[in-house]
Amino acid sequence: MERVILDLDRIEGEARIIIDVDGGFKARFIGLDYRAVERIMERQPLYRLPLIASRICGICFISHYIASLKEIYRLKGRRIEDGEAETLEYANTLQHIVDNLLHFFVMSSSDVARLTGKKDYVEQARKKALKLFTEWMMIIARAFGDPVHPMIGFIGSVPSMKEIRERTRGEERRLARETLSLTEEGLRLAEEMLREASSLYPGSNYTYIALGSRSLIAGAPVNPETGETIDPERIIRERRAAGHGYIRAVIHDPPYRAGPVSRLLAAGALNSSTLREYSNTPLIYHLARLLELRRELEMLAEDAAPEPGEVEARGLVEAPRGLLIHSYTANGELRVSVVTPTAINTIAIERDIENALNTIKPRDKKTIEEVAATTARAYNPCLSCAACLVHVRR
Repeated sequence: MERVILDLDRIEGEARIIIDVDGGFKARFIGLDYRAVERIMERQPLYRLPLIASRICGICFISHYIASLKEIYRLKGRRIEDGEAETLEYANTLQHIVDNLLHFFVMSSSDVARLTGKKDYVEQARKKALKLFTEWMMIIARAFGDPVHPMIGFIGSVPSMKEIRERTRGEERRLARETLSLTEEGLRLAEEMLREASSLYPGSNYTYIALGSRSLIAGAPVNPETGETIDPERIIRERRAAGHGYIRAVIHDPPYRAGPVSRLLAAGALNSSTLREYSNTPLIYHLARLLELRRELEMLAEDAAPEPGEVEARGLVEAPRGLLIHSYTANGELRVSVVTPTAINTIAIERDIENALNTIKPRDKKTIEEVAATTARAYNPCLSCAACLVHVRR
């Protein structure tokens, strides 16, 4: 057995993991979707870009919409008013809730069941999560007109939170309270996974990256462990097109880690010693995701509106999976660059797959596939985003 090829399931989009077995394990994470959206967007008027961006992904649609809209504010030299920022933060919070709910309880349910041994319990939680997911999508539809491709607004036409509350009729408060109960169940499962398996899935050294604020739409990228500000343009320049299929992976040493772990570090809700306690395991992403979900639900259950503070007009947001960048230049002709969390996390995913396999040292193909898939899914990779595949109706 010299090579194992795994087509990864239970993710958004299509990915392949190629593992070379020759005295050790070497992994490559490959995107199979064709990347085209940047070129498509460059041929469109500005007002259409947020809508096209929202079609990149059926999971991160709101985050792409907001990142695109914020970047257009920058191009137009317009300030994002406080009321607009409040609505954008609320919209992205809804995005995080539906994604975190879907990922842990549904997409990763087989991994959770295998590592905890609680197959029947996890299956019941999965059914509850799917019901709640559907209800949250209906909240998005009420607030913004469509559950998958919402119209959040454009410059000067972003609805106020008062309008949003009238549309949703406060249903998110009831739903948040109901979802909190399931989230607590999920936290217990995530903690059990860490106790049982973190030493088998060790991490490595990383450059953590997140917006340096508690907001999901405000702030500049920072390394929360060092406080260093990271220039988004540097991240764009660090992308490479070769070696990962249609993913333009961001190459940095130590590799970047974006997402809920980085956000909790930036918010002071998680510290480096806790990460070291659990060997920097990628499995801690599950715990971090649920801790974020609980905080967001508690806020909505109390009918508290998100308060992002001053939001810079720049195409930076925290998508559920991590930092998302939309960068546009318009010197004569429009040029579009989109950097997604999965592109940022690609090298860390590969390194963590190798670490887990070299720790467990499986000898059969099935176990190699299970370990690789569990590691990759902990990052909640989105290949529709990473490849930026988009379907345009004519």
